[in-house]
Parts: sequence; structure tokens; C-alpha cells
Amino acid sequence: MCIKSRNTGLDVVRSIAILLVLVCHITMWLSTLYTQLYGEFKIPFKFFSSFGWLGVEIFFVLSGFLIGKIFIEDFITGFNGSNKRTLLKFYSRRWFRTLPMYYLMLIINIILLITAFPTHDTQIFLQKASNYFLFLQNFYGRAELGGLDLMAVSWSLVLEEWFYLLFPIFIIILRKTSKNFTHQTFLKFLIVFILSISISRIWHVFFQDIRFGSVTSAVFLRLDTFAIGILFAYLQVFLPDLYNVFIKKRYFILSVFFIILTYFLAIYFNAGLIARTVLFTALPFAIAVFMVFLERKMNGENKIVEFTSKISYSLYLIHVPLLSNFLAPCAYILYVNTIKIPLFVTFAIFFILIYAVAAVFYRYYEKPMMNLRDKRFIKNLFQLN
Repeated sequence: MCIKSRNTGLDVVRSIAILLVLVCHITMWLSTLYTQLYGEFKIPFKFFSSFGWLGVEIFFVLSGFLIGKIFIEDFITGFNGSNKRTLLKFYSRRWFRTLPMYYLMLIINIILLITAFPTHDTQIFLQKASNYFLFLQNFYGRAELGGLDLMAVSWSLVLEEWFYLLFPIFIIILRKTSKNFTHQTFLKFLIVFILSISISRIWHVFFQDIRFGSVTSAVFLRLDTFAIGILFAYLQVFLPDLYNVFIKKRYFILSVFFIILTYFLAIYFNAGLIARTVLFTALPFAIAVFMVFLERKMNGENKIVEFTSKISYSLYLIHVPLLSNFLAPCAYILYVNTIKIPLFVTFAIFFILIYAVAAVFYRYYEKPMMNLRDKRFIKNLFQLN
């Protein structure tokens, strides 16, 4: 089983996710900019403040669903009998998709911060920066450098990389310890995995009183979100009749209603127990139902949506350093002695420039690096031939 063509519905889901993130962060910087310049920002920023979080949650479930299909092919239906070869194949394709762009932006961020804060203790800086290279920043907090954050959006990538590092190993262990490993065995493990993480999250919130933001980025309390995406991929492959139950308009409407409800819970009641416990389990299921409806029901092609989906990773990694280091400071310099520029004009300018820069990075770096995984010498390196 392989995905031969893009799915418009999933491209729409990914585009919605990245647009939510961009709207959140552009609005955040516009809030700061217009307050400094004009002493006011009429749009209630709090309403947009969790758009980014919701967008990332959508990314998590979508990532689990897409990788789940590949995972099922590699480790269940198309398993070649070699644990090592299967792991290397999975890791190589995953890492060539995510790591080159991540490390490029990390290095760029380090250079920008060293330039902006030349007096910062270099030894401490490099020591803290090593956490980001090893995807350990979530274990020590997001702002490690004396109030500086090397890469603000990287917390979500930490969750993804740890999940895709550990989950295949769990399945290999399960294969070795099971007398008769079948896809039903995998399903049982998947359900136990989701329940275990959910119960662990509830326990930590009750007995350690972890705040909403800390729960969001806690690696071992969030891995179930990706597993829920894999669960729906499993239903699509092995239990299509049950999968089709979710592809009904009433469930789609309910999922949209629930996503909106949980969004307001996250904004206004995030200190409550429900927002810090049940929300993180229930929301991924609602997103999954929303996603599979669009995956099945949306047909045709839309070049803008497809391209936005393709460059979404570059958009995600690029937009914050571009906003903080270039767009917002330049706008301040240009606006400070001029008439008040309408908010929507500045928003449009920021969005277009971010989109254009991301498209360039995708075309000339992200895509070529991703294509390397299909080169013969890479396959030889990872012993995939």
C-alpha cells in the first residue's frame, strides 16, 4: 500500500492548521507593533491567542494519520522480516523529511541570537543550544537562554520526533515478545498505549497540578495524540466499515462543534481540570473525525491549497524568526514617522512575505533534501537496497 497521489481533503486540513498558526503569531506581533506605535490594538488578541495551539494539535493528528499508513505498511502488512532494515527505512524517510529544514532554521536562529545578544555567555549559550540539536528542549523548558528561546515553535517537533523514534521500537519489541503478532495485536497495543498516556496525564495533573501550557509540551504526556491519528489509519486499512461510520455529515458537524468548544475551554478555562485532562484526549478524536470526513468527501484539485500544504513545514519553521527579526522591526522603522497604516494592510504584507520566503526555502532546500532519501547512495548508506 502506498499513497500515489495527494488527497485534497488532507491538504485542506494541513492548510487550515498552518493558517491557524500564522494568524496567531502574526496577530501577536501586530498587537505588539500597533500598541507601541499607536497605543492601541482594537482586535481582541486573546481570541486569536490559541489559534496556534489548535493548529499544532491538528498537525499532530494529521501526522499520526499519514505516518500511520506508512507505519502499517512497513511494520504489519508489508513487513519484510528484518527488524533492522524496517527501522532504518522508516527512520531514514522520516528524518530526511524533517531534520534538514529543522537544523537549517536552528542554525539560522542561533546566528541571529548571537548577533542580537553578543554579550551573552557563550558557554551557557552553546550548552543550552545543544538541547535543541538533540530535541531535549521540552524536558528543560522552552526558554532556556536566560529568557531567550532559540526556536519558539520547536516544542511541537520535539513531541513528533520522540514519538516516531520510540513507537517503532515498541512495535519491534512487541513483535519479538508476541507468539503470534497480527494486526489485532497491534490494535490492542495501540489502545493500551493511548489509554496509558491519557491516564498518566490525568494523574500528573491531579497530583502535580501541572499547568495547561506545561501539559501541552510535556513529551511523555502527549504521545497519545499521534497514536490517535494512527488508530484512524488502522481503521481505514483493517476496519473500513467502522471507519466509514465516521464519514457522516452529522459526525462532521459534531466534530466542528466540539473543536470550537474545546478551543474556548483552552482560552478561558485552561486552569480547570477538564481543560488539562479530558480535553487533550477528546480533542484529537474530534480532529480525527473532522479530518477523515474531508479526506473522503473532498474531491478535485486546488493548486493554492496543495501548494500551501506542501510548504506548510517551511512556513511553520520560518515565520517566527522572520516576524521577530525582520518584518516587525522593519515595519516599526517604516511606520514610526508615517500615517497610521490599516491593520489588515500590514497583516497582508506580513503574510505574503512569509509565504514567499517559505516557498523559496521549500523549492531550493526542503524539497531537494527530502528527495535525497530516494537516491541510491542514501539507500546504500541505510542498507535499504
